[in-house]
Amino acid sequence: MPILIPILQGLRLFENLPLPQLQELSAAMSERRVERREVVIKRGDAEAGLGFLIEGRLQAIDFTLDGREVGIDFVEQRDFFGELAVIDGQPAPEYVIAVAPSRVAMLDRVRARQLMFSSPATSEVVALRLAQRMRRSARQRAVLALPSSFQRVCAQLIILTQAE
Repeated sequence: MPILIPILQGLRLFENLPLPQLQELSAAMSERRVERREVVIKRGDAEAGLGFLIEGRLQAIDFTLDGREVGIDFVEQRDFFGELAVIDGQPAPEYVIAVAPSRVAMLDRVRARQLMFSSPATSEVVALRLAQRMRRSARQRAVLALPSSFQRVCAQLIILTQAE
């Protein structure tokens, strides 16, 4: 069943696409519902495409060497995920799991790559998303480098109060 055009128009990457392109994407994408803690993309998946969060909330996670789960980033409604693996053609670098019941739409890797590089506007949206993730990652590394746990907690609280 195709994804409805109004739903696609509400997604960040698609909001400025022309109707013919949206119609083509509508037929090419698949939608699914996922429950809390369900894996949407597995780390190492060589076929993972580009995902879109229609509703709910997702989190990118990985695991430490001793098996502890580490949250990397959140995916908010209307946003996309899985772009890094689509861009470089490598397997997915992290797990993406649902932290709340969610609806996601997926686009296969080949079509996603064509979409990402089809126009400067689309490429800019993808580049801005990657830049945001890189800045958050750099901020987190700076916090982890602080010498005391008290300083790390204080710095993290300051980060949480700042709007992006």
